[in-house]
Amino acid sequence: MAFWHTPLERLGVWILLILLAFVVVGWWSLWVELFTSLLIFSIIGLTIGFFWYLFARSFVLAAVFLAYDLMSALVLWLVLDKFGAFPVAAGPGREEPREDWFERGLAFENLGQFAEAHRAFSEAAALDPERSEAWYHKGLAAFGLGNFPDAIRSFDKSINLNADDASAWYSRSLALSKIGATGEAIASLDNALELRPEDADSWTARAGLLQELGRHEEAIASLDRAIELVDTDADLWSAKADSLRKLGRHDEAIACYDQAIVLRPKSVDLWSLKGGLLRQLGRYGESVACYDVAIGYVPHDPDFWYDKGLALRGEERFEEALEAFERTLELSPGDPAAMDAKTSVLAKLGRFDPGGEKFRAVPDGGNA
Repeated sequence: MAFWHTPLERLGVWILLILLAFVVVGWWSLWVELFTSLLIFSIIGLTIGFFWYLFARSFVLAAVFLAYDLMSALVLWLVLDKFGAFPVAAGPGREEPREDWFERGLAFENLGQFAEAHRAFSEAAALDPERSEAWYHKGLAAFGLGNFPDAIRSFDKSINLNADDASAWYSRSLALSKIGATGEAIASLDNALELRPEDADSWTARAGLLQELGRHEEAIASLDRAIELVDTDADLWSAKADSLRKLGRHDEAIACYDQAIVLRPKSVDLWSLKGGLLRQLGRYGESVACYDVAIGYVPHDPDFWYDKGLALRGEERFEEALEAFERTLELSPGDPAAMDAKTSVLAKLGRFDPGGEKFRAVPDGGNA
């Protein structure tokens, strides 16, 4: 008689096949605890089934097959566990597979959950300390937590393992800049740019650090390189205008503001910056026009009204300046700068009362 011809024998074969299926599925399964439980119960069920089947025939055969089955199950369990066939949940004395920790860290990082990401990448780095990516992402998580010294240490470890990773050099420079190590940050960016010279972000970051040090000529050179790569970024043109302005190259700065405004015509900040430079140069009419555009977009910002008032006062358009300062005070009551500016305009108009209140409008031609 063939081994699997009786119903009970066929049941035993099916149980064995189910057990094998659990092993295969369990390799990929994320439901670790469920898989482990099912595997254990399958082994027990297979053992008990054959025990009772054999018990009905012979105690000796029952004992032999029971011992054989238990030993086989134990060997199977140990072999599969040794080679990681089923990822049993981590617990005391057990390590979770390193790839699981790294993938988990990436998931938390993408969600912006930096504390959990940092813990996961720390575990991944501990399990595989030669893996540069684990250290790099640990650094990113530390940066996200605001722990810049830890971020720098992690980036350093990543770079020691893989010095050709431009992203690690770039991220390291950002962390260094956060702790005021501007010179080191620039050097780190230089390394990143050697590896990735077409990276506009690195050129932009380098320019910003150079501006902090007052090295505006070098900053302009870096911004020019960034603009070559991304000439549609209004912020780059505005940053270049700022350095040109610091160097006294005002006409070039205005041209850069104009280019930035072409790219971002509704930016009130750009209109205000241009208006401020024009007012500084005594080009009051053009300055007023810039502030009018800004006010058109944001009519309730007291700063724009105040700056417009200063430009109008500079052009000796005192009545209009007075209106601008009064509007400023409506939006920001008690603003001391606006009150002083209004006083000065009233004095120019001959309508300032130095006694009593700090200022008081009086009728045209009247006496205070």
